[in-house]
Amino acid sequence: MAKLTKYNILISLVVSWGGYAYGFGFAIFVTSIGQPGFYEYFDLDPTSDYTANILGAINALFNFGLAIGALAQGWLADVIGRKKAFYLAATSALVGAILVTASVKIAMLITVRLLHGFGLGMLICLVPLYLTEVAPPHRRGLISGLTTMSFGMGYFTCGWISIGCYFAANTTVQWRMPLALACVGPIALLIGLPFIPESPRYLTLVGKTTEAWEVLRKIHHDPSDPDDSSARAEYTQIVRQVEFDKSMKSGYIEMFKKPSWRKRSLLAMFIQ
Repeated sequence: MAKLTKYNILISLVVSWGGYAYGFGFAIFVTSIGQPGFYEYFDLDPTSDYTANILGAINALFNFGLAIGALAQGWLADVIGRKKAFYLAATSALVGAILVTASVKIAMLITVRLLHGFGLGMLICLVPLYLTEVAPPHRRGLISGLTTMSFGMGYFTCGWISIGCYFAANTTVQWRMPLALACVGPIALLIGLPFIPESPRYLTLVGKTTEAWEVLRKIHHDPSDPDDSSARAEYTQIVRQVEFDKSMKSGYIEMFKKPSWRKRSLLAMFIQ
């Protein structure tokens, strides 16, 4: 049985910055619109229907971006790979966060929230995908649980920072500082990405089986197992599973055509 190695933990923690970025980025605007400085800066009446419509538009486009990002990653992660998809998602989230922070007009704020949402929507799906593909089978639940823990930490951190910013003497700092700190998660992820390997499952999917084996052996290397038999067993399982998956027609439409897949898909959707 493959052991959970320090290297495995390290690369999982690096990827978890994507979950943190999502949690913090999802929460920031909710806290910013609670700051008096936000309404003063954009000359909005918090009690008017016009302001309510503006806030609705900002949140609607952000959630639309999240949905597009989540759907796109399912295709992109298989076409360009998990790491490149992470780069794209983190860059989109970072640029979106920078532009949201720098917004000087409501129209700009509404538009760039779409880009921010796209990046975060990709991240929140890529993180558990990668974590499950690099975790040893008997620790897969524990490692994938870092997704929930990381975005929960993002929510938590954003809440406390926003409380502190409420007491800022500068009213612009009240709402703009939390927005600016949404850059931390994507930056940390971008810094760490060069040091993590590509997913062995993706490498197997595109025919790079030798490279997939080397990644698995490095992730699950156990000094007490000089033959790397546990890593070899997992490698064999991945190769056979990928071969089986390729023999089956799959996709978003097929998810709802096959009864067993449809049941799982609907359960996952409605649990959320």
